[in-house]
Amino acid sequence: MNELILEISALAISLFCLWDCFAHRRKLYWPMPKTWEERIRDQHFVYVMQLVTLSASAFFSILEASLERYASTKNIGLLYFLGEGYFLAHVIMSFLFTLYILNMSGASKEHGRKF
Repeated sequence: MNELILEISALAISLFCLWDCFAHRRKLYWPMPKTWEERIRDQHFVYVMQLVTLSASAFFSILEASLERYASTKNIGLLYFLGEGYFLAHVIMSFLFTLYILNMSGASKEHGRKF
């Protein structure tokens, strides 16, 4: 039950932060950079992608925790898919967090394209 409450609060907070980004701080996030190289070096785009990934992770975890109670042989594949989605979102989030730190510190802009 505690895991479910934690994931519901994570989903609510991430959705609120996304709403805040586009409703109140629109000038920082819009227009989006055109090329992928510019997007990767833009800290605001990476932050939005972190929030989207966090929302997806929380959504998969909420569904998985809710359906585990009613697990049967018919929905084992669905539970596996939800668990893999949760794992994949966490892996992506770790890369995005590293990229966000590099963008915030300025390290990605100081070095060349190879960095």
